[in-house]
Amino acid sequence: FFSRAMYSTMTTEYQPLVAQSDNKKWVVGAAACAAGFVAMMGLLSLDSNNTVQLYAVRAAQSVRAAPAVTASQRQFVAAVQSGKVSKVDLAVAADGSMVLQSADGQQVPVSLAGPSQNLWAPVLLMGSALVAVGLAVKHFFAPASAPARSVAMFSATGTATPTRTWGPASGKKYKGVAPIICPSLLAADLANLAADSKRVMDAGADVLHVDVMDGHFVPNLSWGAPVIKCLRQHSDAFFDTHLMVSNPEDFIAPMADAGVDQFTFHIEAAKDVNQLIKDIKAAGMKVGISIKPKTPVEWVFPYMEDIDLILIMTVEPGFGGQSFMEDMMPKVQTLREKFPDAEIQVDGGLSPATIDAAAKAGANAIVAGSATFVEDAKGAIDALRASVEEYCTGPGEE
Repeated sequence: FFSRAMYSTMTTEYQPLVAQSDNKKWVVGAAACAAGFVAMMGLLSLDSNNTVQLYAVRAAQSVRAAPAVTASQRQFVAAVQSGKVSKVDLAVAADGSMVLQSADGQQVPVSLAGPSQNLWAPVLLMGSALVAVGLAVKHFFAPASAPARSVAMFSATGTATPTRTWGPASGKKYKGVAPIICPSLLAADLANLAADSKRVMDAGADVLHVDVMDGHFVPNLSWGAPVIKCLRQHSDAFFDTHLMVSNPEDFIAPMADAGVDQFTFHIEAAKDVNQLIKDIKAAGMKVGISIKPKTPVEWVFPYMEDIDLILIMTVEPGFGGQSFMEDMMPKVQTLREKFPDAEIQVDGGLSPATIDAAAKAGANAIVAGSATFVEDAKGAIDALRASVEEYCTGPGEE
């Protein structure tokens, strides 16, 4: 338990105690702390004179403030401190009190120090040993530095510094924007979130779309930063996070700390859009803006140069499995004509049966939930990408 608490306190990136991947670290850490404790006790008990000298040093400190002690006793204590007196034993004086006694019979009362105070020396030494062991556990058993598309690293302030990138997982080169297939985790098996995430990424998905709902901005409630942070330990995918929340500014720090790579907020929920964009970027995340079906697309025009993605909702946000709203495609077309290099994402009801309309309108980033978390995930993802390449981005080059 002590090992777990120390490890959590010292690491700049909080590690949930229930995370399976950390169990081995805790076992090793606990064993290391136990070994350190045993070793320390062994050192203290190696020679009883060591323990006695701890008492002598504390007694010496009290002697300085006790005028009644004789000059010879002061000299004796000083000799013990300097190591000149190597043989010191505990003894019982004539009056029954405990004393320190040298080989030639000189004595000094141990009671000057007080028994409870004398315990501080060994306690501090053992505590220092445990701290040293804990630091060793942190150094040798903390998660290793991430590779290029691995877990985000964090600064001392907790802000994310993503090492993952937004782009096609295939590595293909495109003349303009690239097709980006984004399976929505709302359609995953929530009891096997990590395994399902890996399955769609292995099937060729480019990023993972993570929907955060607060039960206020939208009626549904999904998950928050703790769940995303746990998933981050099991996935090196780019986390494209769509926040359907009332106060997006309150989610910036938790999402950055959780390992989110892209923070997409709803313009309808923002109090100060420009400031929100600045704050998200300062936290080390990419910025996206989303609009509901009833929101005019013109609302986002002033911010297009400052953001990384625009998300057009093709269903009312809040629930998965809704029907695709094809009448949202004029918004996509308007954006593509006005901002040809923009990353335009659509979300809601996308599948191999509806993808063509979105691709023809100019959407290059496709969020699909129930259409991708299927038995043939690769076939579904390939079909979505093929449509975007045919009608929007053109074929890429290897």
